[in-house]
Amino acid sequence: WLLVKGDKMSKSLGNVIYADDLVELFGVDAVRYFVLHEMPFDNDGLVSWTLMTEKINAELANVYGNLVKRTISMTNKYFGGIVEKSGAQEPIDDELKTLATSTYKKACAFMDECKIADAIDSVFTLLRRANKYIDETAPWILAKDEATLPRLKEVMYNLTEVLVMASSMLEPFMPSATKKVLEELNTESRDYDKLGEFGLYPNGNKVTEEPKTIFARLDVNEVLKKADEIAQKYLVKEETFTFGHPLHVFDKQGREIGCVNEVPFSAVYVPVPVREALRVISPEKVTVPLVVILSVAVRNWEFLIKAEVVMLNAPALPLNVAPFNST
Repeated sequence: WLLVKGDKMSKSLGNVIYADDLVELFGVDAVRYFVLHEMPFDNDGLVSWTLMTEKINAELANVYGNLVKRTISMTNKYFGGIVEKSGAQEPIDDELKTLATSTYKKACAFMDECKIADAIDSVFTLLRRANKYIDETAPWILAKDEATLPRLKEVMYNLTEVLVMASSMLEPFMPSATKKVLEELNTESRDYDKLGEFGLYPNGNKVTEEPKTIFARLDVNEVLKKADEIAQKYLVKEETFTFGHPLHVFDKQGREIGCVNEVPFSAVYVPVPVREALRVISPEKVTVPLVVILSVAVRNWEFLIKAEVVMLNAPALPLNVAPFNST
């Protein structure tokens, strides 16, 4: 089940969130990611506008989207967008490469057990390691010295290669977003049987000059404001019954206290046998006065012709309704 604040979605509770509305606000791939990652195969899942916003910001924007933009931007800044191997390797590179070449196998093992969230997590572990790799190698410092430029080239190549491998593994889950990333890297999705190899990105390839934001950070307050606007579309307007003749309202002592010309549909109380007879009739399809329907239906069960109308913010009042000819 998809739970909203711990409850199952229900129209009566007014907590239904529609997929089309999520897509309109977050985009298809962000919704695909959230559903696949946050809805366990064998358990209930939680969904809310706030939770989706937090996940998109923390994972898609900060981890994946941020790595893409940083890598491409630095490649353009330092080398005019050209990605080249230099051979200037260091031991820290081996850890990143080992993780990259083993991730596909791990993800496959999780997919074989229908653990989709774990499969996605294994790829994001690689992306997080790549972000940490940037902090460890500090490209902005390497760029200051001519002597360390070969090392900088190797760092940028490693980051680009990781992005290609990770995007290829994420393609089944987020096809549109990964396609954009690979296009910006000026390459195509890697075949699965080659994801155990590192260093297949074409040497001397040129990335896009102007990287776009794949996943933008979202302001939770703005999201909730838009969610409220979306919710307004599904508010059910109160249907009312307009009677063919005014109904005289009496208090319990039999004194007339006024007349009723129409009442909200939700405020009409009908005895169970009558309600069962009328339950298939929606308010908008009732074209004859309700009092006539009550008169005929009650007469069929030989009940007294009587109904109770509960007005808003008022106690229940008995209505003495004079019989009408059923014709």
